[in-house]
Amino acid sequence: MSQKKTFHFETPKELDGYSLKESVYLFLTDIRHIPISKREVKKIIDSGGVHLNGDKRPRASRALAIGDKVLIFLPREFLLAKDEEINIQFELDSERVVFEDDAIIVVNKPSGLNTQASLDPKRDHLYAAVKRYLMAKSKYPEKVYAGLHHRLDVDTSGLVLFTKKKSANKNITKQFENRSIQKEYIAISLNPESKDVPDQFIVENHLARKKSGIESKQLRMESVASGGDYAKTEFKKMDWQEALLSKISDQQKQDFLKLKCLAFHVKPKTGRTHQIRVHLFESKLPILGDPFYFYENSSEKHRLMLHAAKLSFVHPLTEEKLSLEAEFLID
Repeated sequence: MSQKKTFHFETPKELDGYSLKESVYLFLTDIRHIPISKREVKKIIDSGGVHLNGDKRPRASRALAIGDKVLIFLPREFLLAKDEEINIQFELDSERVVFEDDAIIVVNKPSGLNTQASLDPKRDHLYAAVKRYLMAKSKYPEKVYAGLHHRLDVDTSGLVLFTKKKSANKNITKQFENRSIQKEYIAISLNPESKDVPDQFIVENHLARKKSGIESKQLRMESVASGGDYAKTEFKKMDWQEALLSKISDQQKQDFLKLKCLAFHVKPKTGRTHQIRVHLFESKLPILGDPFYFYENSSEKHRLMLHAAKLSFVHPLTEEKLSLEAEFLID
């Protein structure tokens, strides 16, 4: 079976003047209901996966005109499995819904759950769970819509925003593009070298995919002296008991005390792959439970202790300023 599915469209007047990246993104998410991020769309375009009027290497930023012909070769990993083929492992309930109205829904994703479909068509994911949740509540389940605009790593927990109306997509997309949506995280880290850590610090460098070593087949990122993507993260120390509130057991408290964990309030100023994880690891403060970036004395019995705790943005339809928070639950 082919590893890619082909889609094509002619640019309608509604997309006249939009960039190729924006147009492909809107076509895939609005028309085909495929959960994909704009960053992933750009990667597909840059790798030659989108043709424009016969041009096999168009720029992602190129503006489209009415009638332009777009051909998309979409990797099958982005295609949703049918609901009956998915092995359901997570059911969204009201306790994990942080905010919901007619236009958007914001949920608290558990660690260990993909945000969207993976290469395994039977593996459950948050997008499918949100669709199931909305369909169960709707009088017209066949008309339920969910638009995905960003994602978290599978092992990261926390806030994920979905649109429920297509009319909300353009505004939310622009907010993510303009970086006006503010994301804040909590990270629990180890300090294996017992180094002095300032109350506040900034890590600023360039990140690229690590290509050497026996683990090169799995995605690893590292800082590079030249090339790569600019990345900046702000860190501020906080009390780990405050970070986790009171929803941990006495045994977990003892574990954290024994490991001499540090907690950080984290503000990423860019959105690079594994950015927070790499910045802490290369600062010799690896996140507790990180399966990719760790030292020998990292504890293996913990989940990745990274949580998307706060999301601030403007409501796409009402223009109300929203600042939403989700508890750091030890799943």
